[in-house]
Amino acid sequence: MSLKLPALYVAYPVPDTSSLSPGSGLPHPLPAALPLQVLQSLPGAVVVLDASGIVQLVNPAAAQLLRCQPAALLGQPLYAALPAELHEQLQQAGAAGEKFQLEYFEPGRAAWFCWVGVPLEAGLLLTIEDITQAKQARQELQQAYAQLEAIFEAVPAQLGYYQAVRDEQGQLIDLRSVAINRASNTLMQLSDRPGAELMSVLVPGLRELPVWQTITQVVSTGEPQRLELEHRFGNQVRWLDVYYARLGDGLINASLDITARKELEQELRAGKDRLQAVFDSSTLALHVLKSVRDAAGRIIDFEVVLANKAAEVEAQGPVVGRRMLVDWPHSRKVGLFDGIRRTVETGQPLDLEHYFDGDGFQGWFRWTAVKLGDGVASTVENITARKQDTAELLRLERVQQQQLANAVLAAQETERRRIAESLHNGVGQQLYAAQLHLDGLARTDNPAAFAECKSQVLQLLRTAVWQTRDLSHQLIPTELEDFGLVAVLQGICRDFTTPQLRFTCEVGQFPTLPPALELAFYRMAQELANNIVKHAQASEATLHLRAPAGWLELWADDNGRGFSATARPDRGLGLQMLTDRVELLGGTLTIDSSPGYGTQVRIRIPHQPVPLGVGLPPEPGLA
Repeated sequence: MSLKLPALYVAYPVPDTSSLSPGSGLPHPLPAALPLQVLQSLPGAVVVLDASGIVQLVNPAAAQLLRCQPAALLGQPLYAALPAELHEQLQQAGAAGEKFQLEYFEPGRAAWFCWVGVPLEAGLLLTIEDITQAKQARQELQQAYAQLEAIFEAVPAQLGYYQAVRDEQGQLIDLRSVAINRASNTLMQLSDRPGAELMSVLVPGLRELPVWQTITQVVSTGEPQRLELEHRFGNQVRWLDVYYARLGDGLINASLDITARKELEQELRAGKDRLQAVFDSSTLALHVLKSVRDAAGRIIDFEVVLANKAAEVEAQGPVVGRRMLVDWPHSRKVGLFDGIRRTVETGQPLDLEHYFDGDGFQGWFRWTAVKLGDGVASTVENITARKQDTAELLRLERVQQQQLANAVLAAQETERRRIAESLHNGVGQQLYAAQLHLDGLARTDNPAAFAECKSQVLQLLRTAVWQTRDLSHQLIPTELEDFGLVAVLQGICRDFTTPQLRFTCEVGQFPTLPPALELAFYRMAQELANNIVKHAQASEATLHLRAPAGWLELWADDNGRGFSATARPDRGLGLQMLTDRVELLGGTLTIDSSPGYGTQVRIRIPHQPVPLGVGLPPEPGLA
């Protein structure tokens, strides 16, 4: 470097050239110890002046910087080759007789030069260096440093660099702050704490704290560490998210004040605890479910993110974190999964009751759900007891209905029996007596007329007696008591069979019924058969009697003319009485008919009360 050049010349004074005229050159050659070839070969620009400022020596590098030939400079005042401002600054700097350094910007060349002057015994040695690139690099470095410092101070985090403090054995015993930003200074109140550049002063008992182990590990291993810690600064307790990284024999500390976040988390936890307390106070099982989606965004499951104690009791264990289709796959079978998915996708609330028999559950349940974010808030209620109560109430109602029906039927049959007995014992006996009296009449004067009259009267009386007996048998079906319902229905089919109508009876497995119920089925079969004979114009008809689980069924079908739905004979007296009788027994009556395709009438009566916890028996198919 040029700054070392004076050492080459200090031992060799330059002769006094004050008496020389311009252009006359040096009166004496340079000492042999400083040959010209050495000066010429130096890479730096060197100029030697005498006490009057006349150029005594100039090497090619200096001549090039000064934009002159060496011969043109030798023996000439240096100011002739320099800008006046620069020459004046050099004179002022050299007047002190001490080494100086001067940086000068030359506008015409847009370049910076560094002039270094070293006084000699009778003159001055100057070195010149073009420092434009160094100056630019320094300016860029200063700008970068300014930007870094601005960032260092602008970030909301606390930033600092701490140098390791070690004992004689090289063990880390403390940290000394080297550079910290204002945020750190404000938080740690360093300006008010003398000696706080030592971390042990800032944090009393530092080496006993768990964080010291982390710091020691970072400095010794170079592995960065991140942690959250709570610390008191003065009268403030703050939470910090701290990051440590080794730098040289020390570490960089970047910490973010997360006190607000921690307080919010505490509030959220408290709110969640309060919500959980409200949840747990409910006797209903409450859940919050979130959607589980695949890569295409389709809902493939639901996960429980919140549940109350009742839900855990119902499930016999924790449910948070469990998934619906993984842990309770039966929920898809009963339609629960699809129902909740529709609630999430459409926003429509869900209200579902279903018998659940799977995944460790057995009973009737009611599920409700409303949309909540990308999931639902749901309730689950075990309604088995309610269903049992409802079934029991229904059973009692049916028992009452059956008792009422039995009472009505008993009253009807009592009245019919009274009428039958009256016809048999009253009218019948009187007609029979009349017959006997007529048989005993004496002949008249006109025997032929008398005989004819007698014959007609006898025939009428016999007919009346037969009709009375027939009516008596219809009112009191003694065959039902003697032979049972199946035999009586088969008898109805035989009685109604004619050359024009083939009436058959099909009976499956059928239980023994209470007398009142058998009588009701007998009357309904009579009415169905009468309707076919009177209205169907059929050639074939059939009565079916069977007993699927929990039900009694009586069908009547024919291949008659049928009728359209708009012409249903609902208001006929016989059909209306039949409908009333079926409803009184808690059953149903359905009619299926169309013109030209006959008619089917189906009567279904509950046989046994519904078992507790099951609900109504499912209706069997038509097969």
